[in-house]
Amino acid sequence: MESSAETVAANTPPSILSVRILHEAISAGIGISAEAQGHDPDNDLLSYDFVWSVNGERFYGEALPGEHVRRGEEISLRVAAFDGDDESEPFEVPGISAANSPPRFVSSPPAEFSGLFIYEVKAHDPDGDEVSFALEKKPEGMTLNGNRLEWEAKGGEGRAEVVISADDGHGGSALQSFRLSVGKEGQDAE
Repeated sequence: MESSAETVAANTPPSILSVRILHEAISAGIGISAEAQGHDPDNDLLSYDFVWSVNGERFYGEALPGEHVRRGEEISLRVAAFDGDDESEPFEVPGISAANSPPRFVSSPPAEFSGLFIYEVKAHDPDGDEVSFALEKKPEGMTLNGNRLEWEAKGGEGRAEVVISADDGHGGSALQSFRLSVGKEGQDAE
């Protein structure tokens, strides 16, 4: 009587070698992506499970959507590799944070005006910060009250340069500049 013994090798769990955040600078409102590299001693094909945590709320996938990325949020990433049978020990990436994002102007000055120039200045801040405006360069008599810019052109011809700053109070700022033509048609916005 012949007998045979079959030996079955046990599966060895994979391991995570590295996790890389694919963005040098993380800003509010911009999604964050990651990639992982793992190793499997049995040369099994690996899949990866990405779990992002934002203030304790979980999101799954290689990328965290931008609407969950805000200045001051506590963001971390946990990645595990799976070889079809076993899962690796998780790899933790703590302390991911978004820097302050500057405001951006979302309005443009009127293309034409006759005598009285009025412009409602608007800016959006990705962090949701309140934005304040200031006149950095202006013609004589131009005023900015909150976000309302007014100027009454008094006689003559010429060009007036205007520079408005938007500040979010957290170190983020933006400039909008344009030229007004007095007595001529048109203006140039930058």
